[in-house]
Amino acid sequence: MSNTGNYVNKLSIYGLMNSNCKILVNKLGFWKTKNHNKLVLCEDNIDNIDLSNTLKISMMYLDKVNHNKEFWNSNGYEMSKITETEEIFSYIDKDFFNKLNRTNNKEVYETLRKYDNWKMINKMFVVDYSDDIYDDILIMIKEWATTSGKKYGFLRHDGIDKAFFKRLKDKEINKDLYDIRIYKIEDKVVGYSVIEHNSSFENNGYIYLIRKSLIDYRNLCLYIDYDTFREKLNYENNIIVNWGCSSGGVKKYKLSKFKLAYIKKLYFYNLNKKQS
Repeated sequence: MSNTGNYVNKLSIYGLMNSNCKILVNKLGFWKTKNHNKLVLCEDNIDNIDLSNTLKISMMYLDKVNHNKEFWNSNGYEMSKITETEEIFSYIDKDFFNKLNRTNNKEVYETLRKYDNWKMINKMFVVDYSDDIYDDILIMIKEWATTSGKKYGFLRHDGIDKAFFKRLKDKEINKDLYDIRIYKIEDKVVGYSVIEHNSSFENNGYIYLIRKSLIDYRNLCLYIDYDTFREKLNYENNIIVNWGCSSGGVKKYKLSKFKLAYIKKLYFYNLNKKQS
């Protein structure tokens, strides 16, 4: 298989971090809490990390598990059950949009037509991120959390989205490294998407960080996804989109609404400090 690119890199990792998280300088990971008692690592090298206060280590998005239980026992940690999951990659090309019609994909055709028409008559606007729109984005995220976000429970991750935009506002991360599309209907923010600006793996591959939309508008989520990818095709003939790992209805959505490029197996597990 060609270089598919792990979902987590130095840019996309901010799509996993809430406001309490602090990124590691020389490792692909972050402290999940301010007192450093919880660590998230997206590589299996723990060298030169001070774990004196660390009670739990979450290992995420690993291509393989190199460290066995004996290794972790000798370091004072008990390894939890390893979870094997799947990272999903979609293939999008210009041909799809050029040949799109009611016969071959009625849902996408009608969704794109509807909201594209809304843009033509200035009912919908797509704008770049700016600090002026920051408060409106937070209002939208709060509404999302109390409506459609309820079905995701503790996996809804709205805190991660709020933290991402706060880091943009505070200039902690460079907005020019991302393509950020803010969707407004009339004067209200109703959705957004964030994808890498530059390809980070082979075959014009891009990591899709975060995306949300309000439930009030039918298939707006689908529109935002396709519109985001279509924008990328202004510069490429085709792209690969790395969605990361998911399960349940979210996984089904990715597999059923977009052409599958390939699936990659990844591994997650937790380590808990032994009681002395």
